[in-house]
Amino acid sequence: MKKTNILLLTIFLFSCTDFIIEKFDYKRKSIEKIGIENYKHIFTNLKDTFNLWILNSLPSIEAERTYLYNLDSLLCFNNDKNRFISCRHLYVNINDATSDDLQFLYGEKINNKWYFFKGASISVMRSVIKNQPKNTPLSYQQLHQTALDVVYSGYLNEKGEINEDWFTENFEGSGWGDFNNQPSIDWILEGKRFTNKKDFFEFLHLTVVKNNWNGVHKDSIKQLPSKNNNIP
Repeated sequence: MKKTNILLLTIFLFSCTDFIIEKFDYKRKSIEKIGIENYKHIFTNLKDTFNLWILNSLPSIEAERTYLYNLDSLLCFNNDKNRFISCRHLYVNINDATSDDLQFLYGEKINNKWYFFKGASISVMRSVIKNQPKNTPLSYQQLHQTALDVVYSGYLNEKGEINEDWFTENFEGSGWGDFNNQPSIDWILEGKRFTNKKDFFEFLHLTVVKNNWNGVHKDSIKQLPSKNNNIP
């Protein structure tokens, strides 16, 4: 099973037009693939999901309930339009903090429904950002530009095409479990066995989504107003 890892990285940002061009390339490519209305709809669902998690005080959302956060505006969709990778910004606004945080966010469409789950975290040291006060949180744009380099950089290959290997690594990498050695994660599968990778990894992803709600009784789940009543 893939676990959230804290990766302490030395990040260098360069204020140059290449970052802006790259951002537009990623977003344009993603919107070309999924369509602008679908893009907006899925991003709204992602925001609503975070609001629902916070409303119900889920353990996995403790950081977002403690500090200011934002969802990055970029969603990178795959060719099959059933997976995306994005990230969450965390602004650690306490006096002795010297870093902020990015966290991978994953979306997957399973049985015609989108599910969202979190991945690895990346600590971004403020000290490597030119002229950045070490006790002042980074801005949205600073973290977004960092994300272009350390989160999204694998999205397109050298030809500007969507890199499916990047999605496979994130959604089916060794951290999730070995399809060819399913007994090794029997503590998750509990005797269940799969004959194809699609069902195997979808089961593992849905297990993460389900475990996100551990400790919350179904009858006590607080709902967002109106249309947001069935968000995982």
